[in-house]
Amino acid sequence: MDSRCGGAMPDAHLDAELLKDLSEFPALLHAVESMEQTLHRGRVATWPPARDGARCWVSHVLPHTIHRGWGLAWSDHGFSRVEEEQMLFIVVKFTVQPEQSRDWLSKVADFTATTRAEPGNVFFEWSKSVDNPHQYVLAEAFASPEAGEAHVNSEHFKAAMAWMPHAIAKTPDIINGEVAGEGWGEMGELARP
Repeated sequence: MDSRCGGAMPDAHLDAELLKDLSEFPALLHAVESMEQTLHRGRVATWPPARDGARCWVSHVLPHTIHRGWGLAWSDHGFSRVEEEQMLFIVVKFTVQPEQSRDWLSKVADFTATTRAEPGNVFFEWSKSVDNPHQYVLAEAFASPEAGEAHVNSEHFKAAMAWMPHAIAKTPDIINGEVAGEGWGEMGELARP
């Protein structure tokens, strides 16, 4: 259930007007049609028939789970596409040599401060693993892929890449990609009033 929709979920018979509005968004239309087929087969019987609930659910929930990078806004005139900002999001796991572990955050302090001062940096945050005492996790984001490229081409990045190989125990693990947003957002499942 989505709190923005008052707990209402779409009914099994979305009307023709709603489906016509969705026809401009093929991936979203496919998802709604799949949802309807699931409802018709009786797999989900708890969604109340609520046309406004359907509109709310489709305009607030589906865009963020199916049509990443685009939001849909509902008005009396139908759906409209709203472009969301994209940021470059990166998570890196650094497993450092045991003798380097204790001083790791001191060693990366200048690199961290200089990166945080970059105009395109959104955040650059270190954490220590609770499973491996010699592993540090870096979560970083840049306002755009271009800002991420500027970071990788910076002198402080090149300097860090020159000394880090001597301090790490293995090649770092990394995940990166573009995600919708401009920074951290609130977790809806644990929202507090």
